[in-house]
Formats: sequence, C-alpha cells, structure tokens
Amino acid sequence: MIKYDLNLRNLEIHLNKIFDIDLYRSIRITECPHCRSENIIKFGYYKNVQRYRCKECGKTFSNKTNTSFYYSKKNSETWVKYIELMLKRKTLDECSKELGISLPTAFYWRHKILFSLAKVKEAEKLENNIHISKILIKENFKGERQIRNKERKNVWNVIAMDSGENIISRPISIGIWNIENFNKLFYEKIDKDAYINAYLDRYLDVIAKKHNGSDKSRINIELSEVLKNYNKTFKNFLKGYRGVATKYLVHYLYLVNIFVITFEISSLDLIYSLNIYDSYIKENEIKNLKAV
Repeated sequence: MIKYDLNLRNLEIHLNKIFDIDLYRSIRITECPHCRSENIIKFGYYKNVQRYRCKECGKTFSNKTNTSFYYSKKNSETWVKYIELMLKRKTLDECSKELGISLPTAFYWRHKILFSLAKVKEAEKLENNIHISKILIKENFKGERQIRNKERKNVWNVIAMDSGENIISRPISIGIWNIENFNKLFYEKIDKDAYINAYLDRYLDVIAKKHNGSDKSRINIELSEVLKNYNKTFKNFLKGYRGVATKYLVHYLYLVNIFVITFEISSLDLIYSLNIYDSYIKENEIKNLKAV
C-alpha cells in the first residue's frame, strides 16, 4: 500500500536535516572549548551535528557549541524565519506570535544575532583614507521602568569608513564628549598609517590633525555618498524598530552598517555567515550590557 505524505511533513523534516548538516559542517573544531586542549576526537553525531570528546578533560561538545545557536531547541528553519522577520524590522511581539516563541526568547535571539554580526562583519582595522563623522541622538530608555524623571542626554556616536568601504561605528559617550572613551573604543581600530578626514566636527578635527601630522598629500578627499547619507539611514533604521534602548545601541549599529553598504541581505546568507565558532553570548551578559 502506498503511504501518502499529503502535508509534506516528512519532506520538511528531511530538508531540515539536510540544512542542519550543511549549516554546521563548515565549522572546523581544533580545540576543546572547555580546557583549550587540542587532544580531541570525533564522538558521533547528535541531531545531524558532529560531536567531539576531549581526551584531557573528558567533556563533550559539538560543531554547534559556542555558536549563536548554542543551547537553542528550535531547528535552523525557525532561526531563518526569525532573521527574515528581523530584517523586515518586525517587532519582538510580531516575531513571537509568528513563530510561536516566547517574547523573552524573541528578545534574546535578536541580540544573539546582533552580537554575532560584530564577529563576522566588522573590520579589524580601518586603513588608507578614512572619513570620520559623528551623530548625536537622544538617550532612549525603552524597556526600562521608572524613567519619568530621567533627563535624556545626547549620545555621541562616531562613524568612520575607509577607502575599502569598511565601516566601524560606536557609541562613544553620553552627555559630553569623552576623548578617553574614543581612544579606547574607536581610535585603536584605526591603522597608524591611515589618513583621517574629519567631517563637520571640531573634536574629530583635532584628532585627525594630530593623527595625520605633517602629511598633506591626501587632504580634501571627497566624502563618499555612503557616509553623507549615514545620518539619515541610521535614524530611519532606528525608527523602523520603534526606537532602540541606548544600552543595546552598539549591537544594532552592526546591522545598520550592513544595510548602509549592501542595501540588501537575505536571511539565508546571514544565518550562514553568523554560524561561526565563539560567537555565543549568554543571556545574563545581554541583560547587563552598558551603553558605553
């Protein structure tokens, strides 16, 4: 007797298995994530994902360990659908209802994804000719309680892009300009041989002149259209999410930068690029994030 799969459920399960195998096979494990020993052996499969055992500490782990999807009980297809909704700037409540996940899960998934973007999408250094600018926005206390009497101070965000279209952006300080924060959070990302072009800010202009010294050979390089439009793109992006709490702003900036450069990105491409080792962030670390 022929058994029909009228709702294609068996096919869906099979495709999910294939997707999981393909998603995690690119990860190369060379050491134990618990004790950092390289004395590891393969230890079978669990739910289509390769497992390992450390011969030093005896603990087991897999290709999924310490990735964005570590500890997740949902299949990869659900994550793809979530990323698609996130890229459409759906609210956490809409994501929760659409996928049948809790509101806290929708919240933590978003920040796990945003945190991973920094691992794969941000350049180690800005080089050659660099344009640097700032954006001031007001503090946002979204999600906090008892904020009625809090003064909304300016948040200083610095954005820089080099001639290779690598972008780095950071919240630097709240209230007033803080040169120590700039040096610690931003300046170390700029190559010492780069030439800095400051755009419409006296603080950044002082930094650029000090960095460039007597080098005048690359002065007056035209500002790219990307950076010219960054302010508008940035603020429109935040409106799409109905505001972003200042303490989480640095995570959202990673996503803004992708849109600024590429203008489009698919959820499938994003989930493959996010699936890298050592990109996991714990929920309590997300809760305890600070704005600067």
